[in-house]
Amino acid sequence: MKKILTFILTVVLLAAGACTSPVDDCGPFPDTFKTTGFEASIHQAEFSDSLGAEPMLSRIAGDTLRTGHFAIELRTEMETYFSHRSEASSTRFLSSAYACSPVLPSSDEVIQDIQIYSDTAFGEEYSAGDDLSALFDVVVYRKSHRHDGYPGYRRFDLNEFLDRDPTAAWTLFLVLDETPATTTRAQFTVEYEQDGKGIESYEFTTTSVVLTSE
Repeated sequence: MKKILTFILTVVLLAAGACTSPVDDCGPFPDTFKTTGFEASIHQAEFSDSLGAEPMLSRIAGDTLRTGHFAIELRTEMETYFSHRSEASSTRFLSSAYACSPVLPSSDEVIQDIQIYSDTAFGEEYSAGDDLSALFDVVVYRKSHRHDGYPGYRRFDLNEFLDRDPTAAWTLFLVLDETPATTTRAQFTVEYEQDGKGIESYEFTTTSVVLTSE
């Protein structure tokens, strides 16, 4: 019996020592983030048919998009925090001893709306200042699958995505999925709204870009 107790005590002490070592990455780790803003930019984007594939981004040369898709990137600026601070000490110990790989934080913030406007008419159907969200897809990047059940990149119709009551992501790419009938110079404005601990709204206006017709 004494040998068994000694063995158990040794295992416990080794686990505790490993998870308090300054060279280890044991937790606890922040599990949630709140959005404090975005780093916004525009790109020429190419997309693979492979599920979860990362979009291939490049600079729009000479302010004219000749190939690929026009994409607005919203890279989330965030603060991380612990959503459960009142765990029992035994739970904290087990988390440190057996889950020493960081759990990437996700967000409880819910995206309420994303609207996109142009300063010029877009075809015959859309006048300057009309909401163009029906012409855009969204590519969502998440490093955690706690809420939505998928990691990596997923592409959706923008309005269908909003109907899902989605939570805030690490990065959003708003992708124009329409080619203008005639070559058009346009400047786009994005209005983003969400509900949660972070910012309530964000607005970004792109530089002017020439979109070539087919």
